[in-house]
Amino acid sequence: MKKINYFIIPIIIFVILQLVFVSNYWHGLELKAKDMLFQIRGEKETSGNIVIVNIGDDTFNSLGIQWPFPREYHAQIIDNLERAGAAKIIFDIEFVEESNAKSDSILAYTIAKYNNITLAGKVITQINENTIKVQVLTPISSLLRAKANWGTVNVSADNDGFVREYELFQKIREIKKYSLGAIAIASFKNSGNYLENIIDGKKYLQISDYLIPQMKEKTTL
Repeated sequence: MKKINYFIIPIIIFVILQLVFVSNYWHGLELKAKDMLFQIRGEKETSGNIVIVNIGDDTFNSLGIQWPFPREYHAQIIDNLERAGAAKIIFDIEFVEESNAKSDSILAYTIAKYNNITLAGKVITQINENTIKVQVLTPISSLLRAKANWGTVNVSADNDGFVREYELFQKIREIKKYSLGAIAIASFKNSGNYLENIIDGKKYLQISDYLIPQMKEKTTL
């Protein structure tokens, strides 16, 4: 009997530990520990070369109009930023639906003038009982014809609702749709063949001179 206990008791302990460590409680504790480590590290110094143009309450109060803004407004922003010397302009705004022909053509014409614009798109996955439907939302065709590149802005939150990891790509079968940030870096110096600046490794994604750790792969289909 004692010999049997020598085998059974360790197995029971092992199973209990496995159940404890896969539980949401321990996963949540791990996430909070990560947060604490970042707080201890503190903020990292940035280059100051990136300027965020924010659309907030002051913008709505000044313009006195509702969202979405007419697209000629975004065209004017591009002209202003180009005159200010912007090397790269990245829109975290999705122009995935047509507005009106005049506004869309003005924005497309402005984008085509400069060839340094990166736009946003998204991959939407709908999971039903027996099917998985994937929809890729790209910028409208007139903007793509203007030779604007684009990247995805999908974001995945942890169980507690906080975002701690940045998705470098969305994978649809064997095709990868790279993120807005990845495309922006890859096309910073050369918009023509920017995908050549992305080298996909098992643990790291090398984009130009940057080596970026990959989060766990998310397969869309």
